[in-house]
Amino acid sequence: MPLTAHHLQQAGLIDSFVKTTFARGGDEADLLRTMMDYMPAFKGLLDSTSSAEMNELCQRFDGFYRFASLMESLAKGLADGVIEVPEAPTPSSQTGNVRAWLPKLTVNGTFIQTFIDAPTPCFALGLVEEHQRQSGFLALRPTELIPPDIMDRGFRFGHALLGNDTFEVVQFSFHFYGFGIYNVLVNPSNSIVQAVLDVMLEQKDYFFFAMDPHQQVTAFRSGLGDDDLAGLKTNHSRMMASMTTPAQYETALTQFSHNPDPPGTLLTWTCQACFEALDLVNDRLEMNPKA
Repeated sequence: MPLTAHHLQQAGLIDSFVKTTFARGGDEADLLRTMMDYMPAFKGLLDSTSSAEMNELCQRFDGFYRFASLMESLAKGLADGVIEVPEAPTPSSQTGNVRAWLPKLTVNGTFIQTFIDAPTPCFALGLVEEHQRQSGFLALRPTELIPPDIMDRGFRFGHALLGNDTFEVVQFSFHFYGFGIYNVLVNPSNSIVQAVLDVMLEQKDYFFFAMDPHQQVTAFRSGLGDDDLAGLKTNHSRMMASMTTPAQYETALTQFSHNPDPPGTLLTWTCQACFEALDLVNDRLEMNPKA
């Protein structure tokens, strides 16, 4: 049965609720506390639509997709006997703009193995699939273990375009409060970088993977805020047209390493030519990130 106007109206109400919550600075914890009024509408959609129709609603309404993903995580927690319910934010956690997330994620297996085999500290980026929807991801493997209490606070993500009139490089920074800062430079002329940034801008969100020395993965998901979108959009056309050569990238990397801003650990960008990062059809690996 095709989607009806009533289906679209109910999904739109849930979509508006979720987007309004996030626009006011809320997170999944706020959704959990205030979602009861929208549960009857969601259950009605579950009872009156097929899986394909629910997928279509998720593709049409990003906020509805997030609501459905949260319900899926809760259902799994109930089935396993452990319900993962985020607590209310504490004053220390309110400073972070990236929060922990517990979805079922699919990545390319060969790419992940290459990333695991690379020397630390390192960084990689690629594509990840959740609920038949692709997002970009940024992945960090520090040499040291980032303590769980530091992870629980989230981190602040920053980015900048460095260079001059002839070339440019993209800087990403990850500030873990009370612990340290990690920086990485990537070449925007790289096709993997361009593909991932395109998807990040299209979906207006991204995933972040932090892999510890025991190969345990903590996953974060964050929507791109207005400032993030403005910065990426402003520089998007230049990044997509970038002609930065490997030699120019190495020069910028050397200069940055002598005077990093902000000061912190400089990560090695690995898997630069691992185009499996963009292939989510073959060699699929399902990841089960920890909280």
